[in-house]
Amino acid sequence: MQFANNKRELHTPTDMKNLKMRTYGDLQMSLMRSLGADPTQLSWSELYSALQTGAVDGNMNGYQTLYSGSLHEVQPYITEVNVTLALYDFLCKQGILGKIKPGYTGTPSRNALQRLLSGDVTTCPRQRLKLSRL
Repeated sequence: MQFANNKRELHTPTDMKNLKMRTYGDLQMSLMRSLGADPTQLSWSELYSALQTGAVDGNMNGYQTLYSGSLHEVQPYITEVNVTLALYDFLCKQGILGKIKPGYTGTPSRNALQRLLSGDVTTCPRQRLKLSRL
């Protein structure tokens, strides 16, 4: 899981101070509080508009979720923290699956990040996205 927000780059845990971070569940609430952020429970269906309006500043999700939910359109700062492991099932068409080369070692999350940073996503020009590591 990565942190994404629309306020600033995050380089140290203290950079999280006072960020309104969307959470779900007690574990994420506790994590955000321990980092000095202001955790806000919010459903997934409300997240995009909450980021647009400033009701929340960011959230914690995997690259694939940030990409598939178009969250990169409203929060240009992604901080690679890898604090939790999320296992997902990935579905694709047989034609796409057949194009994967034998011995491929990439991950869907890394591929989503590469697409975001390369500007391959038309709604997210490369110059608007900032990646940092915490």
